Amino acid sequence: MTPVPRQRPARPPLQERGQRRVDAILDAAATIVAERGVAGLTVHGVARRARTAIGSMYHFFPDLEAVLGALADRHARTLRGELEALSAAPVDWAALPLDVAVDGFLDPLLTYIERHPDVLHVLRRPGRGARRHPELEALLLQTAERIVRARTPEASPAARAARAATMLAVVDGVLTRTERVASPPASTMMRELKRAIVGYLGSYEAI
Repeated sequence: MTPVPRQRPARPPLQERGQRRVDAILDAAATIVAERGVAGLTVHGVARRARTAIGSMYHFFPDLEAVLGALADRHARTLRGELEALSAAPVDWAALPLDVAVDGFLDPLLTYIERHPDVLHVLRRPGRGARRHPELEALLLQTAERIVRARTPEASPAARAARAATMLAVVDGVLTRTERVASPPASTMMRELKRAIVGYLGSYEAI
């Protein structure tokens, strides 16, 4: 699929019936991306999976870039709500066992990825038409900084910032690997991701 030079926006539905049709189109696109990747997405395939006419699809989405953009925005809205709730939660990160704290940090993100296997392909795809959602990374970083500050209060602000940024870099690296290769399974990689972060933070707590 060749990106268009300038992405034309999707047309918002004006009625509930139109919203249901848009949701069906986005659900169909998500299923196809999960099965075949972004490269496997076609207008005919989405319309057929959504059980809608191609003309109806073009009424809301001028091209596949608009479909992918709307799907990315839908994922980002949902993830933003979950990560905002995590960031604002009154958790005593210092009182939790380290592995439980890491679970609390990662589980909202990893559970969402498990429920929506298209999300990494959609949110992290390259190209001129791709949507960027830096607020998601900012929310994760904010929570990582809270955890590091609570568990290693003696560290300098610069050291805490570096540790939180490293946590996110490890998450990003594992997610990138999971997105690109089928082996080992994603479930194994997610489990190892948690162990890696527990080991990393634990090395500072043992000092």
